[in-house]
Amino acid sequence: MLLSNCDANAPGVVNLGDLSGPLGENLASTASQPSAKRKACFAQRGLLIFSESGAPLLEFVSRQSPDALGALSSTSCRWHPARVFRTILESLASTPDLEKEVRGALFRTTSAAMKAFSWQCRCQLYLEIINASHVDAIIGAVVTLFKDDWWPRVVSQASLSDGNLSAERKQLVQVLSCTLAGEVQIIDGMDTLTAALNIARLVALAKTPAAAFLREALRRDAAGCIDLEAKLLNISKQIDAELSILGHNESTGGDALAEAMSEALGQDKVNLTEMKRDRITMVAHLVSRVREVLSETTK
Repeated sequence: MLLSNCDANAPGVVNLGDLSGPLGENLASTASQPSAKRKACFAQRGLLIFSESGAPLLEFVSRQSPDALGALSSTSCRWHPARVFRTILESLASTPDLEKEVRGALFRTTSAAMKAFSWQCRCQLYLEIINASHVDAIIGAVVTLFKDDWWPRVVSQASLSDGNLSAERKQLVQVLSCTLAGEVQIIDGMDTLTAALNIARLVALAKTPAAAFLREALRRDAAGCIDLEAKLLNISKQIDAELSILGHNESTGGDALAEAMSEALGQDKVNLTEMKRDRITMVAHLVSRVREVLSETTK
């Protein structure tokens, strides 16, 4: 409720930026009340409550009953984990007056709470957030969480005499299909693209039979597979187009937004075009590297 009303404000809502001690240590203290200079925010209060109460409760329940969090939906389910965690993550990304260290601590708490779910449910949770969220930073972070959980499972499954990686290969295809679709500008989807390409590079570089099995699903456009080379080629074309547009804008007299930002900040002109070019070029190098490694592994 607090996160859903994150745009509302009310007196007496504790601002995380005003807490002098460890997170939540002085929650009830009068010294923790919002200062006049800060704007109280429901989202901050909601994030704090989740960190102090919600996440530990999830971990406790999972320890008491391994199957307690085994399903994301059922006839007895009265909450929607994917919506809850997406709201938490998006509030965490958009809530003002949160220091970098606080955001990091809350993100780690949130990701730890998601890890209380069994892997199959957690993977579904990740996929639902990736597909539903429109915040690039959140999608990129969740894709990285997926990779950090998924790759150790690939390694452990491959070490078994009867290891079957069909499920892990399907999960790989699902994540890459929805993150490399090329439906957004490179500059607006940089975190998502970088996280997804890092997974593709990891699979492409691995020199194991398990990795070879996974790569089979990336080389042909058939049922249960993805034509990764075609998707990377489309991204490369989009990169070229966006770099061309940046060059055109630069040659026709500058950037009005950059001038407005410079005036508002009282600074010299900000070269937004150069900043965008650097970010797009970084993605371009990663795309090129993945294509190069994939080409080598097919020889």
